[in-house]
Amino acid sequence: LLVGFLFIIFAATFDILDSLIWNTGIGISKYTFFIFIVFIIFILANKLIELQIKTEELNANLEKKVEERTRALAESLQRVQELKVQQDGDYFLTSLLISPLGKSQIDSETIKIDSFLKQKKQFEFRKRTYEIGGDLCIAHRIRLQNESYIIFVNSDAMGKSIQGAGGAIVLGSLFQSIIERTRSSSLLQNQAPEIWLKSTFIELHKIFESFDGSMLVSLVIGLVDESNGFVYYMNAEHPWLVLYRDGKASYMENDLDFRKLGFISSTNSNLFVKTFQMQVGDKIITGSDGRDDILITDNNGRKYMNENQDFFLRHVEKSNGVLKGIFQSIKQSGEIYDDLSLLSLEYLGNASEQLPKANSKQIEDAIQHYHNKDYTGAISILSEVKKEFGLNQEGLKTLVYSYEQLRSHNLAAITTSFYLKKFPGDNEMLFFASREYFLASDILSAAQYAERLKLREPENIENLIQLIEIYITSKNYLRSMKLIEKLAKLQPEHSKIKAFQKELNELLPN
Repeated sequence: LLVGFLFIIFAATFDILDSLIWNTGIGISKYTFFIFIVFIIFILANKLIELQIKTEELNANLEKKVEERTRALAESLQRVQELKVQQDGDYFLTSLLISPLGKSQIDSETIKIDSFLKQKKQFEFRKRTYEIGGDLCIAHRIRLQNESYIIFVNSDAMGKSIQGAGGAIVLGSLFQSIIERTRSSSLLQNQAPEIWLKSTFIELHKIFESFDGSMLVSLVIGLVDESNGFVYYMNAEHPWLVLYRDGKASYMENDLDFRKLGFISSTNSNLFVKTFQMQVGDKIITGSDGRDDILITDNNGRKYMNENQDFFLRHVEKSNGVLKGIFQSIKQSGEIYDDLSLLSLEYLGNASEQLPKANSKQIEDAIQHYHNKDYTGAISILSEVKKEFGLNQEGLKTLVYSYEQLRSHNLAAITTSFYLKKFPGDNEMLFFASREYFLASDILSAAQYAERLKLREPENIENLIQLIEIYITSKNYLRSMKLIEKLAKLQPEHSKIKAFQKELNELLPN
């Protein structure tokens, strides 16, 4: 093109000079412009030919490149599918490990147990759908101090799918080991329910603590006395237990008791056990936080997480306490955003608790003898009634107090133990039993009853003082000193503190 432009300029210059000087009349500009146009056409034609050749080459290779790209994509998808199948296989094997750990099938004439579990993560393996997650519902039967108890656990391990499932496997297998060890050990079976529950809680916590905070579990763990429906329980940052009674649902708790299992800053020194006496027809329901983590859509289509504390209570009442009904009711309210597990215990009552009315008049007569300070007469009547019909709560208490007034501390202690098997929720009688066993020189039993009361009422000053006296008498000075420190924290000015410290200083070697 540059040559063409130079040629046109030369021709134009020649024609101008020719017209001014030479006057030859040749006029070569008209020829050069035509030649320039032809030259441009030739160049464009050449470019079009090159473009056509390249287009034909691209068209020839396009199908091959598409096939190569399709093949690479298919290989990638196949690899992803293989990894998915492998992952689902891992999920399946993990779910097989969890399945036997979450058992709650117990036949009981007095306690009806039900459980419901819906894990958020679902997967397919060999054309069947399975679930995997960190929630567990467990119930077993054990014997403690010759009484039958149902031990229940509702737990939620931290993490989604496989991580949560790992926590559930650790908890479930460890708990199963504790149950089997208890069943085979007469020493463990001789523990009081409060003591056993605290020891189990500590053991579970210590195992999860070894994971340095990378595996945490919230749970409710408890014992139910099958003979009378008395409940012992501990809550480690799990949603509050719900009592369903006479068509109304209410929370049994109002505060955070303990941090999750495995939380490193947790301490064992301030552990305590809560108790509750169920009435016939009562139902206790516990569930994981999936019961409250609901994504709700309002009338304008906006979505928000449930923040209503009474949300779960409404659904319990709406469903009459039936677990599957509770799940369906919650599901209709919004999208369940987490694993959901529910466990319920209903007290059906114990036929042996019903005493014949024939003994009522005799018990009233015995109580009158007691008020008249005729303790021997009261004991005579009540012992006969107890042998023939059995005694109600008031009758048994009168018998205990009659023995105490006669300073028959051994009989008073034994009768109090019998009383507490029937009415375990009477904390006053726990203290009384400890004192009577102490006066009867049964130091071991005295300590056990006082320790039970301490777990129920950690700040009971009178019981702490009695427990210190028991341990000083039994020469357990280390335990005595720890309890004196606790007493000093609760009541720094208590007169007994200096007296105990002085006594220990005299007893301990310099």
